[in-house]
Amino acid sequence: MKNIKNSYSSFDPSNIRSVPLSRTIIKRLFFLFAFLILVSTSITYNYLIKKTEVQFYDQLLEYIVQRGKRESELFCLAKDNLIRLKNEFLFQYETNPKLDFEHWFESHMEKKKDGTIRSLRQYFDGVWTENGSFEQGIGIIMAPGVEATREIQRRMGIAYDLLLKYGPAWRSRFVNLWFVAPEKVSLTYWPEIPWSLNISANHNWENESWFSGTKKKNNPLRNLVWTGIYFDSPANHWMISSALPIDINGRQIGIVGTDIKSNDLFNRTLSDSLIASYSIIIGQDGRIIVHPYKMAEITSAQDTKFTIASAKDKQLLSIFNKIESASTFPTILDNVENDEFIAVTKIEGPDWYFISIYSKSLFKEKIIKNAYFMVVVGLGSLVTALFIIYLVVHKNVALPLGLLTKTVKSFDATTGNQPGLDGSLEKLNSLHPRLDEVGLLVRTFMEMENRLKKNYGDIEKAKKNLEAEVSARTLDLVKAKETAETSNQAKREFLANMSHELRTPLNIILGFSHLMERDPKITPEQLENLSLIHRSGDHLLELINDVLDMSKIESRQTSFNIENFDLIYFLKGIAMMFQQRAVEKNILFFFEKSLDLPQYIRTDKRKLRQILFNLLGNAINFTHEGSVVLNVSKKNRSIIPNPLKNGNQPFHKPDLWIRFKITDTGIGIDKKNINIIFDPFTQDGPRTDKKTGTGLGLAISQYFVQIVGSNLQVKSRKGKGSSFWFDLPVQVANSGDLPRTETINRPIGLAPDQPVYRILLVEDHKESRMILTRLLQTIGFEVHTAANGEEGVEIFFKYSPHLILMDIRMPIMDGITATQKIKAAREGDSTPIIALTAHAFENEHLDILAAGCDDFILKPYDETKLFALLTQYLGVQYIYEEKTIEKSVYISNETSLESGFQENLPEPLVAELKSAAAELNFKRTMACIEKIRILDNKTADALTTMAGRFRFEDILTKID
Repeated sequence: MKNIKNSYSSFDPSNIRSVPLSRTIIKRLFFLFAFLILVSTSITYNYLIKKTEVQFYDQLLEYIVQRGKRESELFCLAKDNLIRLKNEFLFQYETNPKLDFEHWFESHMEKKKDGTIRSLRQYFDGVWTENGSFEQGIGIIMAPGVEATREIQRRMGIAYDLLLKYGPAWRSRFVNLWFVAPEKVSLTYWPEIPWSLNISANHNWENESWFSGTKKKNNPLRNLVWTGIYFDSPANHWMISSALPIDINGRQIGIVGTDIKSNDLFNRTLSDSLIASYSIIIGQDGRIIVHPYKMAEITSAQDTKFTIASAKDKQLLSIFNKIESASTFPTILDNVENDEFIAVTKIEGPDWYFISIYSKSLFKEKIIKNAYFMVVVGLGSLVTALFIIYLVVHKNVALPLGLLTKTVKSFDATTGNQPGLDGSLEKLNSLHPRLDEVGLLVRTFMEMENRLKKNYGDIEKAKKNLEAEVSARTLDLVKAKETAETSNQAKREFLANMSHELRTPLNIILGFSHLMERDPKITPEQLENLSLIHRSGDHLLELINDVLDMSKIESRQTSFNIENFDLIYFLKGIAMMFQQRAVEKNILFFFEKSLDLPQYIRTDKRKLRQILFNLLGNAINFTHEGSVVLNVSKKNRSIIPNPLKNGNQPFHKPDLWIRFKITDTGIGIDKKNINIIFDPFTQDGPRTDKKTGTGLGLAISQYFVQIVGSNLQVKSRKGKGSSFWFDLPVQVANSGDLPRTETINRPIGLAPDQPVYRILLVEDHKESRMILTRLLQTIGFEVHTAANGEEGVEIFFKYSPHLILMDIRMPIMDGITATQKIKAAREGDSTPIIALTAHAFENEHLDILAAGCDDFILKPYDETKLFALLTQYLGVQYIYEEKTIEKSVYISNETSLESGFQENLPEPLVAELKSAAAELNFKRTMACIEKIRILDNKTADALTTMAGRFRFEDILTKID
């Protein structure tokens, strides 16, 4: 809603160029109807394409069926003729077995010098016989070595008569007609060519495909044999031959056959095709019989076969492969790759493939032209219609609205005048009687005009009163803002000064205690006193950090820092610390955890520790009798955390949630104060009897919990105790993800073979200067000191130190200015400067680094970090004291518990102790130990110490 208001407030109508309504309507209608025309045309186009394809498919199928019949007609006729000739031959052969043709043979045949017996030439040229018949066109040849037996003569005579009978009648459709006996005797009716008279005596009959094809071993079913197409040299034509074997009682006695010219078939195939198509003939063996684009190759091949393989035509090969995969003929194949139809049928007889290839582009082009015509006509009609609509809309809608708009723009509610209309009001009044929407709009405007004039007077009166009130309120807000800014600035300066003023003496306290610890003559009692000083200083530092953390929370500068750690070890360490505090207050402390807790997790360890310290510290502080219980368990929650928007989010999807619950039997919280205990600097009334903090612990804890998307909850009864709990989303880690256990030894000197490092210490506080000087000199550094920045700059140019420790707040010249002067010099550019500061705010740290400092260290100083920085920037090597801090915080100083202690105890009691320790149940374990104390006080003491430090694994190890 706020964004909508802002958009209206920034809207300026004067910056908008008006567009006529009629033009807008026409433009939108044009695009709408143009879109509809294009869509309808596209749908119509696709429909026509599909429909035309179906129609043409049917037409093409009908065409290929008819064409197949036509091309097969001649071959079928040849087959029928030969069957008829064969049957008549057999009829005469079987009905006249004693018929003698010896006289006929002697009169017609003569033996030649080449050993052949051939017919006389006169019978080929034409002769009238004694019986009055005219014989012409038949040539006869008997191969050398063939004996002219009466059987052969009889077959020759019957065949001769039949050839004379049918040869002239069939000659109009066929080239010739012939009879061949298996003994290599040939009779041929071929008037144009005396083939039998001219054939060589050495003619190899076995090479003739029709001759070998009619043999019984090659043709057991005795079918008609078709040769492939061949070029006949004597006839100078492409021809195909058919031959039909004649058998009597399983014995072949002859072959009848005919030759067919292929010229007509070629011509029809090349010329008689559908529009935009062409036809080809291919043999089943892949031989190209007819192809309009390859006739030169086909005719030049003659005796050799011109095949698809030798043509090397990929398109033709693709067509042939598709045809071979077809199962029935005739058929239509859709060749999508070339956008064409392939119509295929078989020519009966030679079983050739007759193929007609039709390109789809022809009918598609026609449809596209029609579609273009439809689009042009449609758009032209649309433009005409829109022009008429434009005239109507312009006259009846746009002009009245324009007149009304002009009147509205010139209307002045302050005076009621409408200058510059030039008679427009009269035109507007003429629209008043209209009963449509325009008339209603005009009447509504006139009513609004009267109301506006009336209301404006009221508004002017209210405006004057409001301006006076706003002026007074604005003055109050300015004063309040100045007061708040002054207060916030004072608060920031107070926190900064407090941090500096508290950390500086704390630095001296802790620094001198660390120096005293290095004294080899220190006694254990003095070491314990120093430890007390350390704990007190650490507690004071926690109070300071609470205040600073609260300030960071208010400015939203807190970040979420994830790390991997051992959860069980972490919890045991916390439990051991608060177990000791509970013992000091003479109350019980219990640590309970579920068995399904993961060993290693990933979350912000420091914040989790601070939350638990705050909650457990409060619980112990305000519990005077009874117990405090820390319970940790896994919760089954499938929700995704919704963290605060602090700019640094934890993981989006946790592996699991862990609930941390702290329960005490303390004084409880008043019901009316439950809602305020999480406010900063607030404590419950009765708890002020023993103020032990800043009142920030719960506020900080609540904020830290909310950062990860959870909430800190409380349940309490006055005088009965309290329970605080929160659910923490975590990710499960592996043991390999944890940092390695490190051996941390305290430096006690410089390693040999190193130069004497010169350190310049610039610090205005005498005691702080003294601490660092002694600490560095103890290790072996040469230390030069200065009390302010001006002295520090002079000493730098005098001694050229290897490294500078620079305090920030100093009189005369502060550390920032001194750093800038040193870094500006050529010799100071490469000298590392480490800032010493008591300021804990991050923006102050950024200012320090921006001024030229290479690093910084906070007061009170952490000597481990100080020595690490010296190694980082100077490469210093140290000699360390022999002291190793292992991962476990549990240092065994309890009464020794010997292995085998359970042998002196009852087995049921040992089993109960083992079960309680395995469950990490402190309460049950202590109950078992009290039973053991009746039997063995020493063993009970040792077990009590181990259980108090939650060393349940050690107890189980001793038992096992």
